[in-house]
Amino acid sequence: MADAADERREHKRFTVPCLSEIANLEGTDSIKGKALNLSDGGLLMAMPVEALPARNSVVRVNFSLPRSTPNTYMLEDVACKAEVIRHEPMKDESLAGVALRFTEPVSLMIEV
Repeated sequence: MADAADERREHKRFTVPCLSEIANLEGTDSIKGKALNLSDGGLLMAMPVEALPARNSVVRVNFSLPRSTPNTYMLEDVACKAEVIRHEPMKDESLAGVALRFTEPVSLMIEV
């Protein structure tokens, strides 16, 4: 049975681990991390606890989405603005999850 959080989601989430980075809107103070899952509406990113951005702040997010065909492999760079929705504890106490909602949906065209 799906829980209420899954049913509220407008976009399907995919587990696509990829390198990611967020920065303030001026492009300074960047923080590197790893996207744990993502959708056309946002992503969940793991980053060091001491670098967490403030909730409700708007940031620039960049990530490299893996793409492949039978003959090729490449990383597609994606850049957009996102709002920090929440922080989540992780098993590794030095890291925290940061849920980001894109200010405008991004057509990632992810297929599994």
